[in-house]
This record gives sequence, C-alpha cells and structure tokens, in this order.
Amino acid sequence: MYLAINSGIFSGILSAANSENSMTHQRLAVLLFPCNNRTGKSTKLKMVRCGRSSPARSSHSANHNQQSTGGSRDGRVLLVDPKPMKGVASQFFDVVEKLVVKHLHGSKQPNQYLSGLFAPVDEETPPQPNLPVKGYLPEGLNGELLMVGPNPNFMPVAGYHWFDGDGMVHGLHIKDGKATYVSRYVRTSRLKQEEHFGGAKFVKIGHLHGLFGLCMASIHFLRSIFKVLDFYYG
Repeated sequence: MYLAINSGIFSGILSAANSENSMTHQRLAVLLFPCNNRTGKSTKLKMVRCGRSSPARSSHSANHNQQSTGGSRDGRVLLVDPKPMKGVASQFFDVVEKLVVKHLHGSKQPNQYLSGLFAPVDEETPPQPNLPVKGYLPEGLNGELLMVGPNPNFMPVAGYHWFDGDGMVHGLHIKDGKATYVSRYVRTSRLKQEEHFGGAKFVKIGHLHGLFGLCMASIHFLRSIFKVLDFYYG
C-alpha cells in the first residue's frame, strides 16, 4: 500500500500484486486524484484493472455491464450489482444441501464463534448521538474510531469459522465530550445475493472439513455453473 502527498495533489494508490511478477500478475489498482493542482478542478475516481485479460473475458465483462440495470458503471467506479437467479435449479440445490447437512454434519456441535462475545448483532445501527457516558470524555479527545469485523447477516446452514461472516463497520465519533455510534454492513456481492435469497448460500471456511466439506464445495460449484449465484464480482 502506498500513499503520496505532493504539490497539492493527494494521490492514494492501493494495489494488490503477486510477488513473482508484480507487473504481469497485478490484479487491481485504485487511483484517487481528488484535486489537480494545474486546473484546480476535481478529477474522477478511477478503478483500473491491471494485468492480462483475454478477449473472451473482456467480452463477458462488457455483456455483464450491459445487462445490469441501473448500470454497473456510472463513469467513475464499478458498482456491485450481482444477478443471482431463483428457480428450479436453486430449489433443487437447497434440497440437496439440507440432505447433506442432515446426514453428514453434527447439528448438536456447539459453535463458540456465534455465542457470547462473538455473537453477531441482529441488524445495522442508525446513528445514535449523545450516548450516555460513564465518567467523562476529555475536552481534547476528538476523532473517530472505526472497527471492521465479521457479523453474519444470516445464520450459517452448518459449520462456521471466525473468519466467515459478512463484514460490518462499527464507527464511534467523539467530539466536544459527546459520542455517536453507528454500524453498517459492507455491501458486498455475497451479502446482496444472500439478501436476495433470504438465507446463507455461499460455502464457508467452517464447512471445509472431510467428506462434508467436499459435498458443500461441490454444491457451491454447481450453483455457479447453473448461474444460481453470480460470481462476476468474486
């Protein structure tokens, strides 16, 4: 990760690269240039995919963008707009999944990552200003504390690991001796698709053990083949 400030131009570059060949295998670069010191005008936020891409992949990307209602691209950033499909195939894989869980997974096994201090919150929290304070907040203590952690929106169908779950951002804003709290889900493709179905659909790390894990991974793969789940966004 690189951050540079130079001559009134703020530039932030976030890149993910393969150590073997950072140029060929570079996956994603996000360039942010809010202000141009020559014109004084704000410039656009650009998302650039770097590396090699085949014509077939480029064609698939163009078709997917054209099919997306509301536009996958608004001219600046790539909007996450998955297209999962309900239907006979979706219902069939749900039945198969229930049978696999029933016969291969011990439902009585306790899960410490879904209880106690690790228990997920039920819903997002709108801004809560003027929180009651026990004691006092120093006058010079102003700022924000942000924390991102796993918080499954839907209960998993079977096993669960601490690294599973949907991302939730918790924010605490402190100013002039007063505190405000708010929380929001990270609106990923997976979260939007599971909201569309009304339940957990994606395979999790907690599923991947033994024969049970092999069956769950196979169901996940078949859901992608039959377009039940949309993996265009990863």
